[in-house]
Amino acid sequence: MKRILTALALGVAIAAAMAPAMADSETKPKAAAAKVPDGSPVFLENKCNQCHTIDSRKIKKLSEDGPDMKAPDLSGVGVVHKAEWLSAFMQKQEKLGGKLHLKKFKGTDAELKQLVNWLVTLDDPEAAKKLKGAAAKDAK
Repeated sequence: MKRILTALALGVAIAAAMAPAMADSETKPKAAAAKVPDGSPVFLENKCNQCHTIDSRKIKKLSEDGPDMKAPDLSGVGVVHKAEWLSAFMQKQEKLGGKLHLKKFKGTDAELKQLVNWLVTLDDPEAAKKLKGAAAKDAK
């Protein structure tokens, strides 16, 4: 009985010692995302929401009377694309489905970096599936 209690106490001690590390590993991605400056002001100032929405952040299109296009919701763009690619795409140096981005980003390099670093934190899985589906459809 003494051995069982000793083993049980040891197991509890190990679990207690590991709990902070396990909790830390679960919060690191969220903490890293929290350290990224909010790019939504840059997104809005440059009127990216004239075409795009970010439903996960409650950012809607400026108006339904805007350009007649099917620009995607960017809520999952961080799952689909890396920062380097997004930066090049917004500068019309990269194509998606054989097409360049409609408008070249006109902000500063610092604003572009802030925007792109924020966009890659947008990781809504359902929106990412739609983006991947649209990209696959465009590639055909």
